[in-house]
Amino acid sequence: MGSRFRGIPQEGFRLINKLLRITLAVALLSFGTAVFAGTVPVPITNGGFEDGNFNGWTQFGDTTFDSVCQTSTCPYNFAPYAGTYAASFGAVGDTSGIFQNVATVVGQQYTLTFFLANQQGGIPNFFEVQFGNAGFTLLDFPVAFGWTQFTLTNTATSTSTLLEFTFRNDPGYWFLDNVGVNTGGGTTPEPGTLVLFGSGLLGIAGVVRRKFRA
Repeated sequence: MGSRFRGIPQEGFRLINKLLRITLAVALLSFGTAVFAGTVPVPITNGGFEDGNFNGWTQFGDTTFDSVCQTSTCPYNFAPYAGTYAASFGAVGDTSGIFQNVATVVGQQYTLTFFLANQQGGIPNFFEVQFGNAGFTLLDFPVAFGWTQFTLTNTATSTSTLLEFTFRNDPGYWFLDNVGVNTGGGTTPEPGTLVLFGSGLLGIAGVVRRKFRA
């Protein structure tokens, strides 16, 4: 265990872990994952990475530790959410990512859905998604979590809307799968909500550390 946690009793780690996981579960329920009925899929290229590569996406940043992989080749042998392939991102000390432009109609509302996982956990890490004028960030998210669906709603202001994912994960990897866009609305996290959420979890850990140092 790193020096950051030196001197904390084992029961302290168990309490920290329990509090973080409970808070994660509550927050994910609050953000919601439902997409309204009657939506229509919007074509995007290679949203599930089933081409076995980043076809349709433009990569940027330090892509040294980024790949499209299957269970036998993914870091930690982590299985894709669906199908044969998923994307993994592990930039160290810098960021990397992918983007593509989605054809949209001005004034039409669209819902982005995707599945995200952080199998290893640990910090520093960074995740950001931007879909037109909507987006959110996970900054130094301190716990591992398996495949989790997120949704984000945006009203198009152009005939082409940027969809971009940015990653950093020094101790491990982020995994991304089943990226899709539909017409219609869904549940939209308020801008900055997930940044504050991550900071709040770190605050919980700090309180527990102080408690066990007393």
